[in-house]
Amino acid sequence: TSFSSLCVDADLIPPFEVPERDYLTNALSRIASIDSRRWLQFLLNKLPFIANWKVTDFSDLEKRMIWMFYFTFYQTVVTDDLQNEATDSFSENDQKLLSAIHRLQELSKNTTVWEEMISVLKYNLNHITFVDDPVDVGFDCPLDLHCHYTRDQLKDYSPSTMYNDYSINETLFHWQSQSTTSATSPTGQRYTHHKEQGSKVLLFVREYGENEAGTAPFMYLGLAEFVQNEGSRPMNIIWRLEKPIPASMIQCTNKLVL
Repeated sequence: TSFSSLCVDADLIPPFEVPERDYLTNALSRIASIDSRRWLQFLLNKLPFIANWKVTDFSDLEKRMIWMFYFTFYQTVVTDDLQNEATDSFSENDQKLLSAIHRLQELSKNTTVWEEMISVLKYNLNHITFVDDPVDVGFDCPLDLHCHYTRDQLKDYSPSTMYNDYSINETLFHWQSQSTTSATSPTGQRYTHHKEQGSKVLLFVREYGENEAGTAPFMYLGLAEFVQNEGSRPMNIIWRLEKPIPASMIQCTNKLVL
């Protein structure tokens, strides 16, 4: 529950409306996991002026940050497109973004929890204890190295069964594919020949599936390069990370030996 909800229960502040209260309260736990300086600074600079947001005011990178923020709240795609003469010149994606912005603007009218959310973002920014850097993936990407992201913020993540994944050292990572993936399959070949095919591998890991706030976020380990593979169905692949895992984080990525 949120601090604002506790204040309502204690009769310290007036109740705020449902379902807006539920949306905002449940989103606070996901917001509490945001630890990218770049994203936090963008949100703290722009959110106080959300009532005046216009799609045309934002770069492609900033639009991606807004989408991530939207999915943090709603965990779902936009369902109501706004189409009128004023938006006829917008692309389909920008029309959907405009709908997302309008929905967030409505949420911001719930000032009690909205202000609490801003406080959480400020706290997060002031308590980051690691260096987070942008990763060159070939386009303007808002994901920063060693930061944490939920599945909804990533959106394109495809869940798979993970059963033998662990860091070998600060730069090598052992990863096991789905049990049906063979080394000669198109998927297996995509893994082993990603450089020749011009694709990039981004590695996300998490120590546990859930934490005290619910579904645990993923740590972004950045770009990875194929080193070797053993076996088939599943494949056991060793990846070499472009940037080493910080010493303060490597314990979380090591395999637990009992």
